[in-house]
Amino acid sequence: MFCDRCGTALPSVQTTCHNCGRQFPAAPATLAGSGTYAYAMPAVMPASRGAADRLPVHLNRLAGLWLANGALRLLEVLGFWTVSRLFDWMDFGMGGLPWAATIWGIRFSEGAMFLFGMFGVLHLVLAWGLFQRASWARYLGVALGFLALFRFPLGTALGVYTLWVLLPVASAKEYERISQTA
Repeated sequence: MFCDRCGTALPSVQTTCHNCGRQFPAAPATLAGSGTYAYAMPAVMPASRGAADRLPVHLNRLAGLWLANGALRLLEVLGFWTVSRLFDWMDFGMGGLPWAATIWGIRFSEGAMFLFGMFGVLHLVLAWGLFQRASWARYLGVALGFLALFRFPLGTALGVYTLWVLLPVASAKEYERISQTA
C-alpha cells in the first residue's frame, strides 16, 4: 500500500503515514455473513489537510533541485570560459582575428559568462535559503521561478515546480510559519 499524498510505501496494517501524517480508514471487516464490508472509522477525523501541507514535503526537494541547477550553471560558465581561452590561444593559420572582432568577442563572451555566473550564484543562494528556511528565500524563489520559465526545457520544469510549491497564498502562510520557527 502507498500513501496517496506523498507516495511513501506503507505496510498494509498501518493506518497513518509516518512521512506526512495522512490517516487511512482501518481495513474493511465483513459484516456477519452479509458479504458487505464496513469500515471502522476513527472517532475523531483530523481536519482536512490543504495545499499548505505539501510545502514541508517539497521544500528540501526544491532546494536540492536549485542547488543542482546552480552547480550546473557554474560548470557551464567554467566550460565557456575554458573554450573562450582556448580560442584566444589559437591562431587558426589566418594570422589572427581582426582586432575589433577579438575585442567585441571577448567583451561579449565575458559579459555573458558573468551574467550566467551571477545566476548560478543566485541559484546556490536560493538553495541555501530554502534549506535554512530563510524568510527571504520564498521571494527569491518565486522571482527565479518566473525567470526559469524562459529556459526551456529543464528550466521551465524547475520554474513550474517552484511556482507550484511557493506561489499559492496557503504556501506563503505556511512558509512564513515555518521560517519563524526555523
